[in-house]
Amino acid sequence: MKSIKSKITGMLVCASLLMCGCVESYEYEAASLSGEGNAFIVGNAITTLGFKPGDALTFSVTIQRPDSSEAGTVHLSTTSKIVTLPEGINFAKGEKSKTVTLSFQSQEATTDTVKISVAPADASNYGVTSATYILKHYKVRHVDYVSGWFEKTWNNLEILEAGNGNFSLSIPLNDANNNAFLPIEIVKHTDGKVFVRPQDVYASRSNKGDILMLRVVGNWTGDASRLYNDADIANASTYAGNYNANDDAFELNFAWYAPNYGWWGWNEEKLYFLD
Repeated sequence: MKSIKSKITGMLVCASLLMCGCVESYEYEAASLSGEGNAFIVGNAITTLGFKPGDALTFSVTIQRPDSSEAGTVHLSTTSKIVTLPEGINFAKGEKSKTVTLSFQSQEATTDTVKISVAPADASNYGVTSATYILKHYKVRHVDYVSGWFEKTWNNLEILEAGNGNFSLSIPLNDANNNAFLPIEIVKHTDGKVFVRPQDVYASRSNKGDILMLRVVGNWTGDASRLYNDADIANASTYAGNYNANDDAFELNFAWYAPNYGWWGWNEEKLYFLD
């Protein structure tokens, strides 16, 4: 038995020596982040911005360098013809981040989608190097809003048109948290049909005393009535009504609900355009 143990031990030692003898010695160096490939964009992948008449047509982009040990220049690129890019963004030694302001040109009642990227030669592999900006240049229009839900009529209420049938309506009320209502985004298709996707509008107090965020959704066919679970709402058509060319008006029906809590109700809403 002792002889067998000795032989096994000897074999294990030899195997270990053979394994050690097969390993070569390498020295690994971290990839350098200086020079080319040393910049990325900080922020959301998609950002939506709105501009009223008279607003400066500019937006900001933040560039960051993982390695700031040396001074350097970062270049941006875009396929958009409406945005003006700087020739280069200069970074001093030790400067990691810089925010630049980009200007653009557009007409009122238009929406442009612009993609800004770090030029390939300067793009880092360690961050997001492109960002998309949806630039809504509003035209201010006015409506008389007759609301069955709020049992109120607002005259000469401002509504913002962003082109391609997109409108943004702000109701001049404060909610249960004393915050202004969020705008309702309305989309008119070329066939005159109007759609309102599910969206937060205002906080309301339930009959149990809870303060909940209410959402609105198009309900012209009644397919969103008494719905409140996200899974059910996802199957609703969001069809809100129609554009009446004779009256120059939106004839709509909205359903109101608190997500995954309960439905509040639904009513007819009319928007008569004044200009």
